[in-house]
This record gives sequence, structure tokens and C-alpha cells, in this order.
Amino acid sequence: MVFVAHTISVPVPLVYALFRDTRDETGYIVMERISANTLKMEWPSLNDTQKGAIATKIWSFLKQLRSLPSPGDTAASMIAHY
Repeated sequence: MVFVAHTISVPVPLVYALFRDTRDETGYIVMERISANTLKMEWPSLNDTQKGAIATKIWSFLKQLRSLPSPGDTAASMIAHY
């Protein structure tokens, strides 16, 4: 998420901490909690124009995510400096 936040305009939660439990090598991300209703809950109450706008926005986010190169060492570097 740190890499995505610094590379493209897809909104992601703010990352507060990244760490690894050395006992079992499990990785953890502590991030911002975003309170909101799910799209599944809201969808029935939306009109066709609103649904179309949301679909277009999601398509744009997916297009940006698919265009990302493999982060390789860049992501590790960003995490190390976080």
C-alpha cells in the first residue's frame, strides 16, 4: 500500500506501521480504519447515473493498478524508510 500511495492516485488507507514477527516470520500492517458502508449495502439505493460513475471510477483504479510495474527493490526501500 505504501508503494501504491506513492506511485498512483488510487486511494489507500494510511499505513502507520509495518513489522514482522521474528518467531514465525508473519508480516503485519497497522493501517487507518475507514468507517463507511459497503458498496453492497449502498448499491440498491443508487440511481443508474451514480452506479455508472462508481463503475467508471473502479475501472480507472483497476487500470492504474494493472499498469504498475513490479515494485522489486523500490517497495523494500520504501518500507525500510517508513
